[in-house]
Amino acid sequence: MKRIMRRSRAAISGLMAAGLILSLVMGCANPPSALENDYGFSVTNNKARQIVNPRAALQVEVSTGQPPRAATNTMDAYDKSFSPQERRGTTLKLTTDQ
Repeated sequence: MKRIMRRSRAAISGLMAAGLILSLVMGCANPPSALENDYGFSVTNNKARQIVNPRAALQVEVSTGQPPRAATNTMDAYDKSFSPQERRGTTLKLTTDQ
């Protein structure tokens, strides 16, 4: 009887050890995920988009920008946005009174 108990304990211990080893091996040997399949693709894609026209540097054209009055108005509006005046806006009040 003791011999059977020892053998069953050894068998159970062996199965548990084999299960543990199998789970460790399977955890390390998983296939690459969907994220890992396209590593580096975003860098390659961005380089390709930046180099749409490689001869663009040879074209000498001056960019015109905004007219002076429009640029002045834009800068004035930008500077006003930092003034300490109270900003007007809609206020939403949530109450539970009926």
